[in-house]
Amino acid sequence: MKEMILHTSNISDLDIHGYAIGEVKGKPAHIWSALPGEEVEAQIIKKKKGAYECIARNIIKPSPDRIEPLEDHYLSCSPWSVMTFEAENRYKKELALNLLKSAGVIGRDVDAEIDFDNRIAGYRNKMEYSFVKDENGKTCFAFFQRSGRKRIPIDVCSLADGGINFEATKIINWIRDNQIPEESLKSLILRSDGAGHVIAGLFVKDEIRHDEPDLLDEQLTGFHIYLSSSQCPASIVSEVLYSSGADSMTSVVRGEKLSFGLNSFFQVNIPMFERTMHDIAPFIEKGSPVVDYFCGTGSISLSASDKSQPLQLVDLSTESIEYARKNIAANGFTQAVATNLPAEKAVEHITSDSIVIFDPPRAGLHPDIIERILLVKPKRIVYLSCNVATQARDIALIKSAYDIKLLKFYNYFPRTPHIEGLCVMETI
Repeated sequence: MKEMILHTSNISDLDIHGYAIGEVKGKPAHIWSALPGEEVEAQIIKKKKGAYECIARNIIKPSPDRIEPLEDHYLSCSPWSVMTFEAENRYKKELALNLLKSAGVIGRDVDAEIDFDNRIAGYRNKMEYSFVKDENGKTCFAFFQRSGRKRIPIDVCSLADGGINFEATKIINWIRDNQIPEESLKSLILRSDGAGHVIAGLFVKDEIRHDEPDLLDEQLTGFHIYLSSSQCPASIVSEVLYSSGADSMTSVVRGEKLSFGLNSFFQVNIPMFERTMHDIAPFIEKGSPVVDYFCGTGSISLSASDKSQPLQLVDLSTESIEYARKNIAANGFTQAVATNLPAEKAVEHITSDSIVIFDPPRAGLHPDIIERILLVKPKRIVYLSCNVATQARDIALIKSAYDIKLLKFYNYFPRTPHIEGLCVMETI
């Protein structure tokens, strides 16, 4: 067994990506599980260009913000579990504001609110578990080790909705009872609707032998087994091997019943999303044409708009658009159209009189979208982002034509470094 070598480091700050900043062997170090003001002994786990990546193994001088994490595998799923919730929200707000200030989006004296609820566990309505054998050869759920491809065995994760974990435990027991080889298993995805119902999809790499699953109950309303290529890391359906019960869920957001599938994009923390929508809705004027890019199943525009309002929803995901169309019909929207295209291929929908909604992936907006915005100058932009760094970059490119009317942050993902940023802008 390779000896673990520890190096002493003093921690100066946190980075928006979640690691702490220190120095190891005279070189910058990104150190997980460490907090500002601490002195730690850290193990180098990766040598990256310009910096070491490390994990704090021994805390010599702890921060007053330090607490014990909820579970042993926290570095894989919730690396900020080592700090108080008050400190987490403080750091998230500071880091997000600093990104916007550094990009020149806001002045140095500008402040913003961060919104959160007090749930630090049980808030996720979607979980994806991998599989591995433990030291006794028993098939277990797994997460990937921090900054590595090694899978570590876990029980279930405290971040998940309680119903998800209850049903996950039933499914792993069924897998063990049927002696399904771990090498045949790829992932298990579970989703809940927030009202006590769960659906699950087991993704396998080859056809498996099993007894008829007797898993459905009042809570688990659907269970499906999908063949998924071992050549692709994502849980993508190649073939349906078994299907029983529901294959979709419905959650209520601001009175609208919104359906979504196992793999379609839908908000993971519904109570926090509803708080966000409370802030967005006043900026979606009745009668104004609305364009909703990266719309997923339509959760933003359909829960904020009038049913007779002209709506154009755009998303790259075929499954998400299928559900967006179902949600349009089910909720009686008469002038809403959902289009299955990449956002940059549908920029013609952006006009000077439109309200444009963006909720992009972490990469942010395509240059063609920025170019279109600067060309036609839509009257209002509602930009919700899961990556404040790319959001700051995009806003900096268009800020000469816009005033910021609302800037706010939301803690959708407690115990992790992720923060959601909302910026509403209007033409000058």
